[in-house]
Amino acid sequence: MKNPSKTFTTKEGQKPPIQAKQRPIQAKQRPIQAKQRPIQAKQSPIQRKPNVDNQDLKTQMGKQYGVDLSGYKEHQNSSFPDKVGAQATIQGKDIHYASGQFTLQNRKHELGHAIDNTLNGTPQGNTTIQGYNIDTTREEVADKIMHTPLQKQSDDTTPVVQQKSKSSGKTVLQRKGEKKALRTTLEPNPDLGYKRMRRGNRRGSVSNTQGLSTIKVAYLRDYVETWTWEKKSDNDNKKVPQKGSFFIQELIAREDDILNCLPKKTNFNAWVSKHHKALKAYLFSYLGVGNCGTFSQVITEQLKANTTDQWVVQCSMVSDMNYYDHAFVLTLPNKPKRVELNNAIVGITRNGGEVKDRRETVNVLDRDINPEECTVVDGWNNYELMTLKQFQNGKNPYNKELNNSNIRVEKKHKATGYDPVAPIRNILQDIAKKCMQDLNQQLKEDKPQIIQKPWENWTSYPRVQNYKKKKDDVLAVLSSDFDKENAPKEQQELHRLMYDFHGSNTINDQRPLATQLKDPDTTDQELEKLLQGAVNFDDDTKKTVIKSFDWDRLGEIPKIVNTYLFAMVFMGNSNSTSMTELFLQTINNDANKVIKILGGEKDYRAILKIVKEEKRKLLNQVLNNNNDNSN
Repeated sequence: MKNPSKTFTTKEGQKPPIQAKQRPIQAKQRPIQAKQRPIQAKQSPIQRKPNVDNQDLKTQMGKQYGVDLSGYKEHQNSSFPDKVGAQATIQGKDIHYASGQFTLQNRKHELGHAIDNTLNGTPQGNTTIQGYNIDTTREEVADKIMHTPLQKQSDDTTPVVQQKSKSSGKTVLQRKGEKKALRTTLEPNPDLGYKRMRRGNRRGSVSNTQGLSTIKVAYLRDYVETWTWEKKSDNDNKKVPQKGSFFIQELIAREDDILNCLPKKTNFNAWVSKHHKALKAYLFSYLGVGNCGTFSQVITEQLKANTTDQWVVQCSMVSDMNYYDHAFVLTLPNKPKRVELNNAIVGITRNGGEVKDRRETVNVLDRDINPEECTVVDGWNNYELMTLKQFQNGKNPYNKELNNSNIRVEKKHKATGYDPVAPIRNILQDIAKKCMQDLNQQLKEDKPQIIQKPWENWTSYPRVQNYKKKKDDVLAVLSSDFDKENAPKEQQELHRLMYDFHGSNTINDQRPLATQLKDPDTTDQELEKLLQGAVNFDDDTKKTVIKSFDWDRLGEIPKIVNTYLFAMVFMGNSNSTSMTELFLQTINNDANKVIKILGGEKDYRAILKIVKEEKRKLLNQVLNNNNDNSN
């Protein structure tokens, strides 16, 4: 798996290159593996936690990423990092920390290199310092792992799985797939600052929030996108644009704090410009509201930041016959080919009672792209997850039959696994809180200032009228000291409507059964629903389950799911051994898996007795072979 090292005439000869976490004080050298300045304690207090047991952290990170780190040795107060001007270094399975640098931040970074090297191979090295072969090419991956929160051992939301690249066969890191990105918009996560996103536009989706979501969307879009203006001089009524939107100005005001969290010598303006969309998407996610385009942006940024080896495409429905207004996300294994669709309807204009189409030439998916290989992630439309083929067959918000020429390619991105939000998450949360405090104050005064259209224009929107009529009750419910139990019935009902989500409470995964079973992000609860009654599945479906299910999950899945699988493989009305034979073939006659599906070490002998004789013979043969090999 490991890549061969280049040959350097160095003190290290043919040894693997050194990956060195550079000290921030190095001025003359190009920063080596030193992507992070020391993180401020208020941003990541956990990184200042003292006396962390080495083995505990290695075990926890190793289990989270599916990598055995027990063989790596960590050397404290080592003199070696000073030789290359580093805080810490990793070479082979030896990790050295300079004096005072055995911090959780540095350890997670170096163990991140260990995880990356195990999965993706040892890097070749791209420079030399003091005669040592140094590699500086894998910093973003190590930083990404460093910033990823450690999961509880019982958590079913493992952020990293191993996946084979179709293009190269190389094992790659893949953190969150489509389902987990979709969950970001559905399930609150206080630790990361995600709230459940409400739909801030049409189809009655927010009528029960009394228009507040509509107001938030309008406010936030202007907050992050509209440039502000100021007078050129006191004697001149002419106005000129300032440097950026209100959001950009807040980022500029926190420039020093942001740079303290980023690699040394980062160009602030270039970094903000490059990652503005990701920062903006986090703002909407933190504040929990959006239209279909916002949902699309949030999910896109999640997939870009947390997956690799795939393309993420922001799409919309389009036609030269009808006007569609819906955005969604598409993932596909290869860079999407595009063709032009002429005279496409991209909008409508109204002039009095007259409605006119606005037409343009747009890029759409090439007809040769296989829609069965593409996944639609549609957070706005009830958290839908399906193949593009299913979407085109009418499972879209307009219930229309579509083809590739109806899928407009707005923007396409290669997933990189880099998350610009992670190092400055706390700063963004501070900005978001200030933003909403400002909006709430303006709402109380009935004088919103940032919304681009005059406030009186917004009152013509029915949902905003609802808000205006019940403004006092809405503000009472929003108050931090709201007492739900003792509030008037009208306010209790309003609280229910505003905070108890109406619509789907789970991801609506419509992908083929095999795809869902193969997805490591399919939860135990979802498995239980998928496999309920599996004993009565037809033979083709049973074969699909056996070939697609991740049998490594045996022993970790709920007992009821294990029971469904056992009944499907060994019981049923048929005396045929075909399912049992296929199961044993799929698991490569692994006796441990046989024992697990039979209930575990304590119970498998008793349960084996209820299996029909021909099938029991096959199982005993595997179990006996295992005993013979162990002897």
